[in-house]
Parts: sequence; C-alpha cells; structure tokens
Amino acid sequence: MSSALGRLRALLGDELFVREGNQMMPTARALELRQPVRKALAGMEEALATTAVFDPVTSTRPFVLIGSDYFSTLLMPPLAARVAEAAPSVTLQMIDHASSEVFEVLRDGRADIVIDRSLEPPEWVASRKVLQSWLVCCRKWM
Repeated sequence: MSSALGRLRALLGDELFVREGNQMMPTARALELRQPVRKALAGMEEALATTAVFDPVTSTRPFVLIGSDYFSTLLMPPLAARVAEAAPSVTLQMIDHASSEVFEVLRDGRADIVIDRSLEPPEWVASRKVLQSWLVCCRKWM
C-alpha cells in the first residue's frame, strides 16, 4: 500500500496524507479528489458486476498454470482429461517460474493458478490444498 501511495504522491505532486499525532489526515488535495475517485470506482464496480458468467462449454479461454515439472507430470494428464470433457475448447498451459516471482505473475494476470507446496500466499490470493504427495527414495542394500 505504501508504494502505491508513493506513486500517487509523485504523480499528483502532493503528500495526500500527513501524520498528525497517531493519525494520518488527508490533505486538501486528497479531500478534493475524494468525490471524483469514488465516482470512478463506482463506475468500475458497475462495469465489472455485469461481466458474463464463465460457461465452460463455450469458452475458448486459455488458462496458464505455474508449477514445477513434478506437478506438471503428476497433475496435467488427469486435469487435461477432465477439462477436455467439461470445456472442450479451453486450453491449459503449465509453465515453470521462480517461486519468488509467482505472486507478481499472478497479480499481473500472466498466470491464473499457481501450484506449489511451500508458498505462503498473500491475503488477496485464494488458496486450497489440492493433493498430498510423498517422495520416497529406496535403495537396495547389497
């Protein structure tokens, strides 16, 4: 949030909020922008609320998934088969990406789903455990 505020401050040439004691108070410019920004946000909410519902039968949307080769080998064959039944024109692409950048890629819309066993997602990400897997290494003793 602070980096977004920093960009706004630079763009508008105003502090927008200043500390007064333990509180952050809006500047005159911030108060001036309150109504136009509320109106713009309301317009965006209205536009987004009327978006079409996803119909898997007619969708031709591509979905990009991020996951390791391990997850690709384990999940993609059964997932692709199930998707082909329910959404025959949807395409799936699984790519590998550095774990440190997956949330940036997700946030920017360059991927739709991240599959990883050890990430701590930020609060804006919905997450669910989808499988449990163990790796076992066996050695024959001679």
